[in-house]
Parts: sequence; C-alpha cells; structure tokens
Amino acid sequence: MKRLLDTPSLEASPGRIADFAELLAIKAADKNASAQDVLSALKRAGEGQEDEELEAPVEEAFEELATRRQHTGGANALDPYEIEGDLLKLKKLKATTDHDLLYVFLLLATRLNMLKEKVQAGLDGTQLFEFLCLEIAKRYWGASSKDALIARRVHGAVFGTSRAAWRSDPAAEFKREGFQDAVSSLCRELREGDRFRTKDGRDEVTANDDKLDVVVWKNFSDQRPAKLIGFGQCKTGDHWELELPRLNPTTFCHRWLHDVPCVIPVKLFFLTDRVVERWKTRCYEAGILFDRCRIIDYADEVPAELVAQCATWARAGLASHDLHW
Repeated sequence: MKRLLDTPSLEASPGRIADFAELLAIKAADKNASAQDVLSALKRAGEGQEDEELEAPVEEAFEELATRRQHTGGANALDPYEIEGDLLKLKKLKATTDHDLLYVFLLLATRLNMLKEKVQAGLDGTQLFEFLCLEIAKRYWGASSKDALIARRVHGAVFGTSRAAWRSDPAAEFKREGFQDAVSSLCRELREGDRFRTKDGRDEVTANDDKLDVVVWKNFSDQRPAKLIGFGQCKTGDHWELELPRLNPTTFCHRWLHDVPCVIPVKLFFLTDRVVERWKTRCYEAGILFDRCRIIDYADEVPAELVAQCATWARAGLASHDLHW
C-alpha cells in the first residue's frame, strides 16, 4: 500500500510535487513547508542527485502552488493554504472549523489508496465526493442558498444503482435500484426521455451506471422539455486519465432513453486531483472539467452537514497516517 508521504520521483509532475509540499506543511509542527524542505526530501530519495537537478522541479511545483491559490478564488476562505515566495504555509496552526478541512478532504482523496482506504470513520470517501460534486454542479448551474426562487429552479441527483434514489441528502439511507429503474426515475425527475428503453430488444442490460454519477438540471416554470442538463462523472485518486472520454451523454441518451432529450446534456467531469498540464486537450474529452481548485472555487455554499462529513473523513484519513491538523 502506498504511503501518504512517500517522496515523489524526479519524473513526477509539478502537481504531484505540489501535493507533496501541501502534505509536508500539514506534517510540520509550524505548519509550513519551504522549497528547501521539498528539495531536501527529493535529495534524500534521489540517491546522489545534485541540487541543480532538483531545483527546476521544485521551482515548477512552487509556481503551481502559487497558481492554486489564485485558481481557488484568490482570497477564498476555503483554501487553507497561503504562499509567500518559496514558503507554503497553512493559514491556521490548527483547523478550527469543518470548512478548513474541505480542501484537505480533496487532497487526501487524491493521494490515499482509494481502493483500500476510501472508508474513514465509517464514511465512504468516494460517495461523499459524489455528493460534493452534486452540490458544486448545482452551484455552477446557479443554485443559491440566498435566493429561494433560484434554488427551486435548480435540481440534481446522485445517479447509480447503489446510490440514494434522487436525494442530495448525504444522511439519507442508500436505496439499491436496478439500472433500468434508475434510468426511468431519472426520466420522471427530468420530465425528459419518457422512460428506460433499449433500442435493440434482445440486448441484455448489463450496465451499472454507465459512468453517470451525478445529474443536474435547471427547470422553467412551464416544466416543459428543453432545458439545461448536466451529466457528470466523478473520480477520486490519481488514475483518471483513461476515464476522461468514457461518459458520453449523447450515447447514454440514445442508448437508454425512450426519447432523446431535446437538448443533449452537457458533459461534466469532477476530480479530487489537480490538473496542471494539457488542460485543453483533456477538456476536449472531459467536457467541463472540475479539478480540485475549481471545486473549491464553487464550494462556498455547500451544505454544512456534508462539509462536516467530509471533515470527519479527512481528520480520520490524516490520523491513519499519524498526521493531525
């Protein structure tokens, strides 16, 4: 099993080394990590590498750390870090609110082994992430806790045969449905698609959720078809590259819905990881790509109960690797 604070290799991406620096800051008693701290760790693991060979990767990583602070929204209170030159530090010596740990939840859900360590404090981190993605999608679609009229127009659901049926409440009991029933439920909620139907009658339905994790839509008062709908896929961990093109809203609708929606849903892809390189190329496959920083950028109105559960998971994940904040 990989260890959370394993030192990345020299060939690691700037994003991977930046994650390592963020974890080093949590580990440190003074809750900061300097470029020299990262350089020293890389040197110890590099078996004889000269400082000059290590300086460029560290410099790139600290440029990425500075960019993250901008991409989360600048002075966003949900970003627990700040950077001053070659020093990365946590804004607080100790997390005092659940919101302090939301970014750490995403960081850990990237760097932990999410096959073996996804359950922390009795909570499934992958399921929590799907509920979080739903709330982020709703905020991006325009939902606001401060405007009741807008809030009533924007709807969403976690989709899947092992998910809560049409609830965005993370405390709800999970209700297991077959794929066919889940698709029909989706059509009823959307008022689009009519119902589940395969186009080849003899086909055996073997799909689970067909890569569809969250659905978001914005209604009109007339409740008629033709609306803005988003189909999203969610991925924890750092092995997501091959997943980018797999959710295809057009194919999903043509394959499983009796009637194709008037407007094909927009494709969304949510990651706990941070995307640094090849952004446009990846977005051509992923659709609207929400990486860690984009999620934090739209997380200011996530329900407190969900934030609390993410924080509980993060605290337990840190403690399992003898880290505390």
